[in-house]
Amino acid sequence: FGYRNAWITTHIADAPAAFLQGIELPEETTLALVAVRTLAGGAGNLYIAGGRRLDRKFLQSLVLAPGMRVLLYQNLQPEASSRQLIAGGDDPLEAAPLEPLISRVVHSRQETKDTIEWPDGPETMDALPLTGRDGSVLGVLLVGSSGRELAALVSRIRWSGVAFGSVAIALGFALAFVMSARVTR
Repeated sequence: FGYRNAWITTHIADAPAAFLQGIELPEETTLALVAVRTLAGGAGNLYIAGGRRLDRKFLQSLVLAPGMRVLLYQNLQPEASSRQLIAGGDDPLEAAPLEPLISRVVHSRQETKDTIEWPDGPETMDALPLTGRDGSVLGVLLVGSSGRELAALVSRIRWSGVAFGSVAIALGFALAFVMSARVTR
């Protein structure tokens, strides 16, 4: 469309084939996966840029195993904000328990794993830093694996054990009563 973006031509020689970039839109700044190609022209170079916005629709396009969910934190603003956290589903987000994990990943630039305690059970979160061309962390991809199914299974096993143990004790008392009645006759 003929827009001039300074980030397209900076460090174009050492840029990877595709990279993450903060893109300014009329209503907001968003994170996008971008590729830039250079075509030599008569008077200069023509830079062609294309990409995909990383938003709720992108997260919904990911195929996840049952009990998993994916979140994206866009680290494009200087201050941390819960509005920067995007979920693939329509679940309401509570960002406060995730803030220490996100902060660790942004500052260390390393993948981190942590268990987050939610009211309905624990969830193991893998946090992956998403870096731009200059190495800065532009976002954090959070992949959550719910421990609810495991907790439910452990609970079922526990209650089954209690039930079978109770039946065994009752049978033991009944057998002891029958045996003692025969001996005392």
